[in-house]
Amino acid sequence: MAAEGSKEGVSERFVKPMLDEFERIMREATAPLSHQIAAVGAVDPTAWSANRVDEAFDQLALEIGPVRDAEHLVTTVLGELGFRPNTRNYYASRNSLIHCVLEQRRAIPLTLAIVVAELGRRCAVDLTVVGMPGHALIGDGAEPTRWFDPFASGASLDRDACQAIAARINPDIVITDDMLKPLPDRAIVMRMLANLRAAFLTEGNMSSLVEVLERLVRVPGTTVQYRLELAGVLSSIGRDDQAADQHQILARLNPKSADKHRAAATRLRASRN
Repeated sequence: MAAEGSKEGVSERFVKPMLDEFERIMREATAPLSHQIAAVGAVDPTAWSANRVDEAFDQLALEIGPVRDAEHLVTTVLGELGFRPNTRNYYASRNSLIHCVLEQRRAIPLTLAIVVAELGRRCAVDLTVVGMPGHALIGDGAEPTRWFDPFASGASLDRDACQAIAARINPDIVITDDMLKPLPDRAIVMRMLANLRAAFLTEGNMSSLVEVLERLVRVPGTTVQYRLELAGVLSSIGRDDQAADQHQILARLNPKSADKHRAAATRLRASRN
């Protein structure tokens, strides 16, 4: 992973095309999930291209060989292939960067579930990513009342077992049918970005946090709150002109607060003189 500040000198000439490509992929209804998560991973300078990510998944699928059923695939990936929970460094950003996960074979539940689902697609096994609150699961597409726990070597779960896992995280939660449905690709991407946002905040990596927020504001339908946060982070690291640009955009997006945002933009630009 790059150290804090390593991206400060990266030219906008290189950053903007990556963000434009991310936005294009997010607006493309047929873009495969592997390309979407590769575009998320591009917040890291060592990220792989979408083609390289696909090649890595294809090679893993060849290593797996013939698959009997969903349980066989899940336990193979989370067993013989060596993909494991990263319990020692659970909150590290690399657990949400697909190229790091494919290299280290350690991750958090969401990215482990993504790996298994992507390999399922290549092995003709219908597996999904399920976004249960606080703990992602792997769904069995052929058997909708069965799930697998990516943090327990792919243990098979029924609804009661899912409720028990959720209750250990939050004793007040009651699992509903919607909580056990497969996540759409966009929701998966949003969760990955949210995990990276939290990780980079914890690590104090503000330049990478900016790139995460730049992607969040480009996902169709996201709230202005992320753009407000982006403006604040840009200002905090001395990128006042870019922070002012965000306030100008906010003035257009939120007419009721337009005067406030224009004033903020003016102050930020004045501070550069």
